[in-house]
Amino acid sequence: MRESRRIKAGLTMGRPTTIKTLAAFNFAFQPSLDRNRIMALAELKFIGGA
Repeated sequence: MRESRRIKAGLTMGRPTTIKTLAAFNFAFQPSLDRNRIMALAELKFIGGA
């Protein structure tokens, strides 16, 4: 109970911003990022093993 109140208070005081996704990321703003590589990493296929 105490932990959940602490988390709730932290979130309230931290005022999280809106949720941002990779779909909305402007890769043109940061041209050094390889869009295909970032999207492949986001799929997490490398975690599944072989």
